[in-house]
Amino acid sequence: MRLDRPEHDTGEPLSIAPHPHGDGSARLRAEIDHLRREVAARSRISMAEGALAVLGQLPIEKAAAVLRDLSAALGLNLHEVAEHVLGLVQGAGTPALVVDELQRALLRA
Repeated sequence: MRLDRPEHDTGEPLSIAPHPHGDGSARLRAEIDHLRREVAARSRISMAEGALAVLGQLPIEKAAAVLRDLSAALGLNLHEVAEHVLGLVQGAGTPALVVDELQRALLRA
C-alpha cells in the first residue's frame, strides 16, 4: 500500500492506492516476526552474558567475550550457547561438553 497525491495537488487529503508490486503486508508481517525473533535472541544473549559475569565474577565486557569464545570453541551459534548457559544457571540439563568448555573458558578469563 502506498499513499498517492493527485498529479495536480489540489490540497485534498492523501488517498490510499494499491502498491504496484502487490500487497506487502505478508512481507511486512514476516519481517516483523523475524525482528521479534532477533530481539528475543539478543535478550537471551544479554541474560547469558549477565549470568557469566556473576558466575565468573567478571566485568560484563569480559563475560561477553567468554560467551563468544565458548561459541567458537563449541562451533555453535551465539544464541544456542546462550540458551545452554541460561539452562545451566536455571538448573536444566546442560550437555557435559558445554559445561566442561564453559569451565575452561571461565578459567582462561
